[in-house]
Amino acid sequence: MMLYCVLIIPIITYCYVTMMKDEKLRRLNEDLSSVEWEAYHHYIVKHVGERYRMRRYVGSVTALMIFVLLGFMSLLLFKPVPSTEVGHGMNMGIGVNFLLLGPYVNVFFSGNENDWFQRMVISTAAFQFGFLGAYIYFLRHLTRSYYTLDLTPHTFVGGLVRLGTSSSLALVLSFLIFPPSTKIIHLLPALSFLIGYFPERGLLFLEQWGSHILRLPATEYSAIPLTTLDGMSYEHEIRLQREGYDNVDNLVHAHALELAIHTGFSYTQLRQWIGQAWLRFHLGADYEVFRTRTGITSAQELSEFYVGWRAQEQCSDPEDYLIRAIGETMKSKITIVRFLLPSEHLSFAASNTEPPRTSERTIVTPPSKNYAASA
Repeated sequence: MMLYCVLIIPIITYCYVTMMKDEKLRRLNEDLSSVEWEAYHHYIVKHVGERYRMRRYVGSVTALMIFVLLGFMSLLLFKPVPSTEVGHGMNMGIGVNFLLLGPYVNVFFSGNENDWFQRMVISTAAFQFGFLGAYIYFLRHLTRSYYTLDLTPHTFVGGLVRLGTSSSLALVLSFLIFPPSTKIIHLLPALSFLIGYFPERGLLFLEQWGSHILRLPATEYSAIPLTTLDGMSYEHEIRLQREGYDNVDNLVHAHALELAIHTGFSYTQLRQWIGQAWLRFHLGADYEVFRTRTGITSAQELSEFYVGWRAQEQCSDPEDYLIRAIGETMKSKITIVRFLLPSEHLSFAASNTEPPRTSERTIVTPPSKNYAASA
């Protein structure tokens, strides 16, 4: 069982690298317009080919395998005993330290064997079940990354950090349990598992508890959170944060095509999020009113409205139509936003050397040639 838990990591990685490259290219081809695909075909094939190489994963996968092996050795093979005179197992009397006893290290010298041994068992159990919760979360995340074509070396580095953080956090919180009661002892595995599965919740608890004890003022940030974007889930937010986009203000400057290559998000979804972030960032508090009254949610939709209005050869100014819909109070802001719209939202130049942020989307049939051969 221990070997299976360790070896499943390189096995899934090998299957992903050898089998999913063509699927990644096919999805990108479906998301991009025919003009974009022709313009950036070599760029896309080159960078996708570089990402689907096993040597990129060796270091992160090996480090994670070692940590998982040590964790499951502790979980499955570790049998603590107060001393070798009591039974066969690891003599906890020799392994007493501040990591497992913390501020209760004086209990070891009190002469009561049951008290310090119970404290050691609580600390060890919290650490182990915190590790187990983090490992189960990692397996779920590993499976999701495999099917969404988002399995990168960052996945394993993030899993390694999560395993260490969750286990240590569960151990630290376990020191709140002393002297232990029977009910709390029964709940300890479940609580430690939940902390391992949701370490952010445990860190938030410590932050709030510490701020209350120290009477620290609440920290407020002016940035717009990613959760304000339509369709943004907890998993999506964590993944974008891993790429360096912690809020809407940062996402405005992202490139949809580059993110689509580096992550498992579709180009269409990223283009919508970036366009929505751009419009929300520039309209500020008026964004919700603007969206409710016009139905326009992103920069590209606003651009499509202007282009469509001109295509129908309307006599009136499209800006006047929007102002009548949302009110005169936003007249100046709408005028400014119109002139701030990036050119790539209004037209796509095939001669560009950098990947575009957004452009008109047309589904095209994937070419019959082998993508891997063109790499």
